[in-house]
Amino acid sequence: MDETSVSASHDTDKGWVVNAGVRASSNLTTVASRSGGPVLSCTLLGCICSDSAVQPHLPQVLLPKARGAELPQYVLDQFSACGAPLEFWHGTNGWVDYVSMKHWATRLRSVVQSCHGLQTWILLVLDCATCHLDIRTIRHLRSLGILVLLIPSKLTYLLQPCDVEVFGMFKDTLRRASLLKRLRNHDGLVPFTDWLSNVSTTVHGIISNVDWSETFARVGLAREYQAMRSDIASYVVDQDIGPRLPSVAEFAELIGRPAHSELTQSLYRMVLSAHVELADKLPGAMPKSGAQIDLPVLAPAPRRPAHWAPAPHAEVTQALQEYLAHSNGNPQPAGVVFREARHFVRPIGA
Repeated sequence: MDETSVSASHDTDKGWVVNAGVRASSNLTTVASRSGGPVLSCTLLGCICSDSAVQPHLPQVLLPKARGAELPQYVLDQFSACGAPLEFWHGTNGWVDYVSMKHWATRLRSVVQSCHGLQTWILLVLDCATCHLDIRTIRHLRSLGILVLLIPSKLTYLLQPCDVEVFGMFKDTLRRASLLKRLRNHDGLVPFTDWLSNVSTTVHGIISNVDWSETFARVGLAREYQAMRSDIASYVVDQDIGPRLPSVAEFAELIGRPAHSELTQSLYRMVLSAHVELADKLPGAMPKSGAQIDLPVLAPAPRRPAHWAPAPHAEVTQALQEYLAHSNGNPQPAGVVFREARHFVRPIGA
């Protein structure tokens, strides 16, 4: 799981502008361009997994926050039309904090539990963001039977699956979709409805409907290292690295915190003891059951389609349009009954 910004903002008058003195002497005024709809601070809390049957069900959560006002009903209706597994969580500051993390973990446990009756332990790969390492987040994850695997601080660009392979393609596709809308709209703007459509389509096509299971082996999250990316393998070379628990000093260096602090030592005990306790459990032992929710029967997520390339000697304008329209993702499966995106109003401070 990881977060990335997908905020919607109006086009403004920023850029190369006439300075204030010239404007005043020439009686010039500047009018900002507006593309309609609210100005949103919005974060995508996206997640992938190693099971292609579970991937289409995983909650892809958007945290919208309008500037200065509550969202009108027509915007909420447009959110609903984006379809599941997108979820829109309200009452946040537009970014992820420990409260959102706790609610998201509870939702994740319920979805995985309800997907094909799959009661299992969950290994959650997180970076060292403050909200992830909040002691209240870690305590809640433990209570849900979710084990935490931390990506060392300052190494997310190399080892975080979402950063390494998913979000780059996601942002590139979203950027091309925005450029395509600008080319097709006579005023060169991207209205709010187009922005929301772009985000929804890209989340479905790039994250929910793609089998990302091979990504984990490429960043070293596997028993064997043959499929590891060359840039990671260059650090490992031929070393035989076996599993072991880090010391307190190593753990502190991993998360970028001082080793002597009580908080670091509490995190060390809570994160590592969950793994130790699991190893001591009887074979077949399972975590506490999560809440059962109604999920549709969906086909497993297919693999990512091959990279698109224009036809030889294609006319430049046509090739550009086709390139921008190509998503590098998978469309939603045909014949699936539409389900509205879920809305969740997060309790304040809960």
